[in-house]
Amino acid sequence: MKYILMAFQPKWLALIMNGKKKVEVRTRIPECLKNGEPITVWLYCTKGKPYLYNLLCRPTLFNKKIITNLDGFPSALNGLVVAKCVVEKYDYIENEPSYEEDYLKHNLDKLACMTSDEYYEYATWAKDGHVYALHLTALTVFDKPMELREFYTVCKYYKDGDCTGLMKNRCPHQRPDYNEDGRINDVECSGRFPLTRSPMSWQYVEVGE
Repeated sequence: MKYILMAFQPKWLALIMNGKKKVEVRTRIPECLKNGEPITVWLYCTKGKPYLYNLLCRPTLFNKKIITNLDGFPSALNGLVVAKCVVEKYDYIENEPSYEEDYLKHNLDKLACMTSDEYYEYATWAKDGHVYALHLTALTVFDKPMELREFYTVCKYYKDGDCTGLMKNRCPHQRPDYNEDGRINDVECSGRFPLTRSPMSWQYVEVGE
C-alpha cells in the first residue's frame, strides 16, 4: 500500500478527528487509487490560525495559542502530522448538469461538512470543474503527533533512473564532497530525503528509516 501526506486546514482536520467529516474533496488524486489500489493517507495540520488542540480527545480550535506550564498539557497540532486513515473508495464528480445537484446527490453537506458555497468555490478551481470525493476510513489519531522530518520523499532523479545513487554536484539535493585539490568525490545516496516542507495538497511519501 502506498503512502501519501495530505495537508488540511485546522478547521477541516478537527472535523475529521471528531468523526463528523468522512469525505474529503480534492481536485486530483493518486493514479494508484484510480487503478483500484488503496492508499494510506497521513494527515498534516497546516500552520497558522486557528490553532488546533486535542483536549481530552476532543479536537478544539482557538484563535490564539494557549500558553501553559502544566506538564503534559498538549501543544498546538499545527505543523504536525496528527493522524492517518485509509482510502479505498472515491467518487468522481463531474458537476454536470450543475454543482448544486451533485453536491446534494453525494451528500457533501453531511459527509464532507461543506456548505454549497464552499463546495462551489473549491470545485471551480478544478480542471473542467471535476473533483474527487475521497472516503476516509480506519482513522487513527496519534497520541504523539509526528514531525515532517519523519517522512521521506524519493528523489525524482533517482526514481526516474537518471541517477545511479553515486552523484556529483550535478544533483541539486546533494552537497558535493570536495577534496583539498578541488576534485569532487562520488557520494553515495539512497534517493530518499526527509521532508522540510508540507505539500500544498498531497504528495507521495515514505515513512521511517
